Amino acid sequence: MEHTTEENAITDNLHSIHQMVNLVKQDEEVSLQYMKIFEREEMLIQQGIEQGIEQGIQQGIQQGIEQGIQQGRKVEQANTELERQRAEKEKARADQLEKELQHLKEKLKESRFCEILFCSTLSVSDTPLQRALPLSSLQSHRQPAPPGILPSSCQQRNSAEYRSAVSAK
Repeated sequence: MEHTTEENAITDNLHSIHQMVNLVKQDEEVSLQYMKIFEREEMLIQQGIEQGIEQGIQQGIQQGIEQGIQQGRKVEQANTELERQRAEKEKARADQLEKELQHLKEKLKESRFCEILFCSTLSVSDTPLQRALPLSSLQSHRQPAPPGILPSSCQQRNSAEYRSAVSAK
């Protein structure tokens, strides 16, 4: 039908259709209408393409924002977990140091107790601790502790060898 001419229009129907098409093609008003419709369709197609691009951009931006938020949350959760682990580690360390401090305080108390007991068996000015303590507190402890009552570290300090080494200094 596209390539029909007067010569190859074999049937009457084809011949009459061909004549109508030629009349339409030659009518300037129809051609003008056709061109307007064609331009309008092209404009609508272009508008559709532009709208599609704009929608695609907006969807891409929204998806990018959502993905960025999700990634940010994951990073923040990982950082929070690291901070929690560090805090637990530091708390455990602080607890351990607290126990060690308590142990050292008890050792110091025991050491002072032993020295006070030991000081009671020496003369008043034999040790720096005795010099630092008021005379009344030393005199109240003048009697040595009975054997077996002192802790083992105190018994060692209360021995004759230790007293002679301290008094030799």
